[in-house]
Amino acid sequence: MNDPEKLEERLQTLEDTFALHNLLTEYGFAADRGDAESLLSMFTADAVYELDELRIEGRDEIVATIIGQRDNPMMVASAHTIGPVVISVQGDRATARGYSRLYVLEDDDRVTLWRLSFNRWDFSRQEGSWRIKRRVTRALGREEATSLLRGGKP
Repeated sequence: MNDPEKLEERLQTLEDTFALHNLLTEYGFAADRGDAESLLSMFTADAVYELDELRIEGRDEIVATIIGQRDNPMMVASAHTIGPVVISVQGDRATARGYSRLYVLEDDDRVTLWRLSFNRWDFSRQEGSWRIKRRVTRALGREEATSLLRGGKP
């Protein structure tokens, strides 16, 4: 444990894990406020987003889809929450597995859990910053969600 290189590796892993947790939290905030600029900075140019049967390719298309959801009156007052997640860092690549919830404010001021999903996130470090390369999200109750939960490939 006194090996300075090993200590530095462990510290880097902790810093990366913390940065990835922050990225996931900021993703939810950016989606909720309709912040296209922030969302664009979070994805790689060739990112893929799989939402149940829907597959979206490319950062611009992903962000357009997320921002487009704000045209739905129900999504104007929403809260995307990510976690808990388990993160694994391997150099300039990382994965996270965990839950996401989408809460919406109803017309009668009730907050409703609109979607509960299991997710696998793949990340790539580019120019010193972590970016989302792929997100696979499946509504709980689907066999694919259970496979992701077990750590299987999407």
